[in-house]
Amino acid sequence: MDFREIILKIDNTLVKADLSYTTDPPCIHLKIKNSDFISTGDDLYTCLAKLREQMPEIDFLCKGSKINVHPSRSTRQMTAGLMAYELKMGEQARRSDLVNIFDFDDDNLTNNPSKQNIFFKEWVSSLK
Repeated sequence: MDFREIILKIDNTLVKADLSYTTDPPCIHLKIKNSDFISTGDDLYTCLAKLREQMPEIDFLCKGSKINVHPSRSTRQMTAGLMAYELKMGEQARRSDLVNIFDFDDDNLTNNPSKQNIFFKEWVSSLK
């Protein structure tokens, strides 16, 4: 099990939370103050998306919450979704665009994973 500290925004207040995860099977355990939340899925990116859907009132200040971050099939397989690409419209994803989904970021975030999927589809179309 690996451990990380992540920053959340709850009621406009920044809160540190403890996050632990496993890749086999993919599972995230999030501890916020005295509450525990567990999410399982096909990969860690999916687990994080499920947590964000369950808690739409909480902003997860991490790369995995950015509207333009999405894993590829190979990053889902090779890193269990821990790494994903920070995508730019009209540009092919490069190795330098790989990010850890739990790394801090507070720009262009969403708690709605379907918005990330829409961006991803628009990004794919922008490459044609």
